[in-house]
Amino acid sequence: MKIVRLFVVVAFAAVASSAVCAAEPNTYQVTGPVLSMTDTTVTVQKGDEKWEIAKDQATPVKGGALKVGSRRRR
Repeated sequence: MKIVRLFVVVAFAAVASSAVCAAEPNTYQVTGPVLSMTDTTVTVQKGDEKWEIAKDQATPVKGGALKVGSRRRR
């Protein structure tokens, strides 16, 4: 009986930890000039930092088309 309980506890812990790992990524809004773009990333200059942001077909872009040199909110 103790083995069954141990198995249930281990199985629950495994399921709970996988749910934590599958959490949605953080969402950011960055404003600055677009330095470069690929199919999966956009690099934006924000002050002295360069931010590389993941994107896909579903990534919303506010304010029109996104292209190198443009300055958009995302």
